[in-house]
Amino acid sequence: SLGFLLLAVDGDVQGAAAASRRAVELNPGSYDVQYGYAIFASSLGRHEVAIAAAAKAVDLDPIAPGAHINLSGALWSARRFEEAEAAARRAIALAPQRPSGHFTLGAALFMQQRYDEALAEFEKESVEWQRMTGRALVFGRTGQPDLARKELAAMRARFAEAASYQYAEINAQLGDLDEA
Repeated sequence: SLGFLLLAVDGDVQGAAAASRRAVELNPGSYDVQYGYAIFASSLGRHEVAIAAAAKAVDLDPIAPGAHINLSGALWSARRFEEAEAAARRAIALAPQRPSGHFTLGAALFMQQRYDEALAEFEKESVEWQRMTGRALVFGRTGQPDLARKELAAMRARFAEAASYQYAEINAQLGDLDEA
């Protein structure tokens, strides 16, 4: 928790790294520590470290769908999309209605250029901003810019500036780089 706060609130990457490493030293057998360390390492582009920590979290609690989603995200960040797909499918098998599972699977499918399958997964996502983001990305990639822009406008109306990163993703997908 300290590592996350140091990174997200203070922007103290070195302090966050030290706190995160210390947590792993103190309790390497903790699901929560490995889960959090995977997120931290992934955010810094330390993909293999992130994947190892996420895999350890899965080993520590193999029936926790969040562990599989976290592993999928770490694999996705490392551009290992087929493996990310498999991890996301394991999460959905454990808890089909868990938030973020279908978005995570959709993202892996999207990066494999399996757009119809990705859209089907995004449509199942219960987290509204994730569902809308996924839909807009698919529409933008598949030659439906009007639908992507409609989805983007609906997101702006619904979420204001809370989804700015997602707006940038969608605009980039549409080729609107200045707006992104």
